[in-house]
Amino acid sequence: MGPKDRLRELLLDLAYTINEVISENRQIKDALMNFDKEGYHVDLVLASITRVAKKDEELKYEFNPLDKAFLNAIKIKLE
Repeated sequence: MGPKDRLRELLLDLAYTINEVISENRQIKDALMNFDKEGYHVDLVLASITRVAKKDEELKYEFNPLDKAFLNAIKIKLE
């Protein structure tokens, strides 16, 4: 197994773990049941950007127009 295959495996494990935590959370289940009781169906879609770098590499991030629009929509201003 090469380094990229191992990294893919680690990321898939992280995604699975996050999904498990969310799906087993009692508060989330209760909130979704409230929608169901009111006659609504909810599809919960979570988007995540996961960045991975070696510990000795510097991570740099530049906001793209979509990032800026999202942050603006939730009232976060970039300086």
